[in-house]
Amino acid sequence: MFGDVLHKLRTEKKLGMEKLADEINSKYGTTYSKSMISRWENNLSDPKMETVRIMADYFQVSIDLFLELDQETNTIDAAHEIQSLINSLNMNNKILFDGTDMHKEDVEALKSSLESTLRLFNHVSKRK
Repeated sequence: MFGDVLHKLRTEKKLGMEKLADEINSKYGTTYSKSMISRWENNLSDPKMETVRIMADYFQVSIDLFLELDQETNTIDAAHEIQSLINSLNMNNKILFDGTDMHKEDVEALKSSLESTLRLFNHVSKRK
């Protein structure tokens, strides 16, 4: 996902979220904030395509890297995606479901369900 790639590139450059926002804003005339970058990195919000273009240019990588396009197989690693969502839920950020704030106990129930799903499919995949 975009957020995972952004986090990896940012940390490889040893940049904090605020420093990245400042550098991008200065170079491209944008108004990104630390909280916007956090939401993207935690996969809580999807950026506009223009943002993807700017980030690819800033980090000097292909847009395809951010979009994680596997042109040959067009596959998704479900385990990675579920784990990424669990990690996002662990960040204690405000979580929305269909635009509505989730209560802490509902977030915990969702996280528990996702963890159970991950364990189940890990078990199933080991049988193959």
